[in-house]
Amino acid sequence: MPLTSRAMNKAPWLLLPLALLVVLPVSAAPDAPSTQAPDELVVDGKTVGQRVEARPGETCLVCREPIGSNDPVYRVQGQRVAVHSGEHEQTLRGRLSYWLAQIQPRGALFSAERSRSSLSRFWFFAGLYVLLGVIFAGAAAHLAVQKALPPIPWFFAGLLLNAGGYLILLTRAPGDRQSFPAGIPAGLQKVPRTYDSSLCPCCGSPLHPAAHACADCGSEVQPSLESEADRWRKQRLS
Repeated sequence: MPLTSRAMNKAPWLLLPLALLVVLPVSAAPDAPSTQAPDELVVDGKTVGQRVEARPGETCLVCREPIGSNDPVYRVQGQRVAVHSGEHEQTLRGRLSYWLAQIQPRGALFSAERSRSSLSRFWFFAGLYVLLGVIFAGAAAHLAVQKALPPIPWFFAGLLLNAGGYLILLTRAPGDRQSFPAGIPAGLQKVPRTYDSSLCPCCGSPLHPAAHACADCGSEVQPSLESEADRWRKQRLS
């Protein structure tokens, strides 16, 4: 049935509400969420990594597939962490420690997290105790020798007691120098006193009283004192 001219004139107005129903929803539609990854990796409100430039051939830590140009790469605890944006990135945030363990070198000595851990107070004071023990052990052994006391027990006293062992040694009376150190032949013990020098009968040069010859003219002399070496020699031959 042919449309009249009046109906044709009203046709555009009848189509206008239909056009508005199509156009308005499209214009009012919210913008699509951005797929751009953030510059920081935040877990539980704490920033744990910064985004870095991706390298060719890097793969997603979660799925082991190559990442795209818009996928982020973060540096976390010294490790490069590549991940696909979206679901895989959320998986990474949920179990970050687990995924980091997959790429960290094996062994505690090479762990990035352990290498930055601060030295505990226990090991600091333990090391200081050992260092002081070695110092006071050497000082105690040296002082024990000077006081004619057995050096080995006092060495361990200084090692274990540190300054306490050394202070205890300072209060000890000197030992018997005639019987110290034990185990060394008596002929090699240090002479507790010195002797006046004698004179060479040929040239008048001063000589040790145990000398058998003059150091200047070479003439033989009769010693007035038996030397430690002579006493030790007699003990070996007897």
